[in-house]
Amino acid sequence: MQFSSGTTGLTKGVMLSHRNLLTLYMQVKCFVEDVDNKKKASGEPDSEADILSRVLLFIPLHHNYATVTFNFVVTVGGCCVMMKTFSPHSFFNALQKYKITYAPIVPHIANFLLHTPLLKEYDITSLKSLISASAPLPPSTKQALTTRMGCAMRQGYGLTETCATVASTIPHVYSKMGSVGRVMPYLEVKIVAPESSKGLPPGEEGEVWVRSPAIMLGYANVPGATASPSALKEGGWLPTGDLGHCDHEGFLFITDRIKDMIKVKGFQVSPRELEDVLRRVEGVREVAVIGVPSPRLGEAPRAYVVPLPGEATPSSQVLKDYVAARLPPHKHLAGGVQVVDAIPKNSIGKVLKRRLRDEYLRAEAAKKTAGPPSKL
Repeated sequence: MQFSSGTTGLTKGVMLSHRNLLTLYMQVKCFVEDVDNKKKASGEPDSEADILSRVLLFIPLHHNYATVTFNFVVTVGGCCVMMKTFSPHSFFNALQKYKITYAPIVPHIANFLLHTPLLKEYDITSLKSLISASAPLPPSTKQALTTRMGCAMRQGYGLTETCATVASTIPHVYSKMGSVGRVMPYLEVKIVAPESSKGLPPGEEGEVWVRSPAIMLGYANVPGATASPSALKEGGWLPTGDLGHCDHEGFLFITDRIKDMIKVKGFQVSPRELEDVLRRVEGVREVAVIGVPSPRLGEAPRAYVVPLPGEATPSSQVLKDYVAARLPPHKHLAGGVQVVDAIPKNSIGKVLKRRLRDEYLRAEAAKKTAGPPSKL
């Protein structure tokens, strides 16, 4: 039993069966064989066994990201070097000491690696590839990190509820700009119109649904969770809660979380689009955008920005003006901008937007309770 991320509500115990885990094993086996055959045909020098020979793992083992990685490693006969928790010096020291060839990371670690001066202090030439999962990684960050780290960069997408990886990229084999990869073996994916079961053609955006023998038994201690999970739709399809689309070649693109979408005067606004724009501002390290209540707009986009240390912090007005100059009015930061020291995340680096919303609502409620300032 593993646990869901808890980014939009309470974390849930996900019950996974022997059948689920055997499906994961078969998926890994077929995927590795397929990738190695394509590498041989194209003259790529490193097999998957070469790349996964020494893997550094700091992702918590209660999360499916770590389980999937571990299955990949043992299937090809590799070695896992385990870290109790992530710390910058320990991470680089392990890369150098154990001549690590592969390291799974999460987006906020990718952002750290992109800016840390520690990179120059260690020999990481053994590193052949990084992979990022658990949350979307902007294409610009992926490209910049590939150049800075001097190694390949992979991306993966999956859910605890599916046990196995849903899609994955492999440079020069299965890779396309902005995509989370090709749909993996033993899985079916379809895109449906939100709030319906109507399938959509390639290229059209909708909710991502998944069907597979790797789908969970259900959630622990939740009514209807066993035998036929209440989370499943007719035909055994699992709605992921993610917006995205597929192309004709089976590449999957994830746009945003449905629950995170902001509704401004009836228009759908993607927080991820705003975040991608704000990351381009000089001096910005991290950013998270949420929707907050607005009597005029229904909801208004509000940004939380973490500045780069040692650089001039862009003002809230500069950030608002930057977005206003590049996006239409309904995507402007009418909910405000707040510069913060850190953005709340869970143990695998997913941003807890629910906590940001709760903190905002509490602060607004406190203002109303306090009332207007007294006049002397």
